Amino acid sequence: MGKSKQSDQQILSAKEIGAGISRQHIQSAIDRIAGETGVKVTEWSVYADDSVSPGRLTLFIETDPQISHSQTRIMCEMLEERLSESDPRYSESVRDGRLHSMKLNVLQPQTHQLYREVLAYQAPEAYQPEDDHVIDNPIKEKFFFGLIENGKQNRISDSARNYKQSEIGKMFRLASNISDVVNLCNGEPDCETPIHIIDAAYNALMGGRNKYSPDPGIPSFREAVAKKYSDQFKIPYEPDDCLATLGGSEAMWLAMAALLNPGDEVIIPDPSYPNYVQQAASLQAVPVRVPLREENAFHLDAEDLEKAITMKTRAIVLNYPSNPTGTVLEQEEAKKLAEIILKYDLFVITDEVYEILTFDGRPYFSMAQVSGMEDHVIIANSLSKTYAMTGWRIGYAVCKERDIIQSMAMIQQTVASVPPTFIMHAGAAALNGSPGHIEMMRLEYEKKRDIIYEGLCGIPGIKPIKPEGSLCIFINIKGITERYKISSADFSVRLLKEGKVMSIPGTAFGPMGEGYLRLCFANSEDNIREGIRRLKAFTIKEYPSE
Repeated sequence: MGKSKQSDQQILSAKEIGAGISRQHIQSAIDRIAGETGVKVTEWSVYADDSVSPGRLTLFIETDPQISHSQTRIMCEMLEERLSESDPRYSESVRDGRLHSMKLNVLQPQTHQLYREVLAYQAPEAYQPEDDHVIDNPIKEKFFFGLIENGKQNRISDSARNYKQSEIGKMFRLASNISDVVNLCNGEPDCETPIHIIDAAYNALMGGRNKYSPDPGIPSFREAVAKKYSDQFKIPYEPDDCLATLGGSEAMWLAMAALLNPGDEVIIPDPSYPNYVQQAASLQAVPVRVPLREENAFHLDAEDLEKAITMKTRAIVLNYPSNPTGTVLEQEEAKKLAEIILKYDLFVITDEVYEILTFDGRPYFSMAQVSGMEDHVIIANSLSKTYAMTGWRIGYAVCKERDIIQSMAMIQQTVASVPPTFIMHAGAAALNGSPGHIEMMRLEYEKKRDIIYEGLCGIPGIKPIKPEGSLCIFINIKGITERYKISSADFSVRLLKEGKVMSIPGTAFGPMGEGYLRLCFANSEDNIREGIRRLKAFTIKEYPSE
């Protein structure tokens, strides 16, 4: 029997193996054996257990009374043979080394003591330690169907093992081993946190404001959030409509946790920030991708949205201004989407961390501002981008539906309790401070947006899509990938290793990202220009257009 090396194996739990073996095939094999041996099996069941021996799948068989040990052994040998013949999934698992037969090792006389000990541990009521190895009436003989040599891997839950590694993380780990790289991937401001915010955190610490706070967050922080949205949307918000969170990402997850049951569907645009899909999957919800197309400037089409809605749809995730496409939500577009959302009584979870970064005079607009949507929107936001506070991990959720905010606060209690008190004091100072530096920062990024866009326009085979907002630019490289039959991921890796420029392949954000790259212009002007120079030199050399 062939056996794969442990490092090459697909790690499977006993439950996964058991789910892949047909019950019909087992019954058919048992019936054939009964006809050939005269041994009647009165009952059988499969038990998957990873707790004692990792990956063990056990077949319980109840037979006629007074069946000898040797008869049982012969029957088990025949059963495995029949299963190998009748169930290709079982035989494939044995052949490629994922499943290892253990019946002879367990039932041979020299290992009978092991068999007795395990059987006594697993089913003490069934084991009768007879010297002549006769099975008394009635008992269930344990046939050790297989053992997967997973080691400690089986201590990890299925959901954790199935958690997909971020392509963004992969690129950062790859870049850590390469010198002299121009990093055009960081989606964070390249400036320092304003000093009045730092002072507020310091004063809070020195003043002893470092104890537990109320579950939803300190009143001054929630009051500042409520005032911000009341002034901005001209809709009255109260502190009880607001929840302090550990950044925008936790706000998104808490919103999903409050809304989604296992099996519920949540619509997620493609391409979009990859954490949304993983967050939904962690709750056993079903992420449903809806395509965003370049011909629509990556705006969500209302017809595409409605086609994706089913009886199981519970919520829709939106992100404006968008990472990675740089798209900004327009008021008329929002109204069309709202008609569909209200028609099916759905919720919107909207990630608005880039809200201030809109360019060319475009106004920031939220789904929460559409008439009738007030009770159908959960806003997730943070201070990371607006106030250059990425490492502070302070954000918030806002929703007019109080039951949802209260549920999110209760869920947060079991995960993180509440954000640090002194950081919430700093957050309140940020929200209550003068907005002058925000506009200065926005203008600075608009200037950098123009530098990177104009520079990319001069590279053969590359077509940049001018961002309407955010810190990202999405680049169409299909002129290269289609001509040279390579993926955007392959291009991105080669660009890093050979061109010394770090980018993120579009597929990190979903299947619709194939043929695209994402760059970020939250960087110095010198680094942006050097990155463009290297990208152009690499592309002309390695992927000439003629």
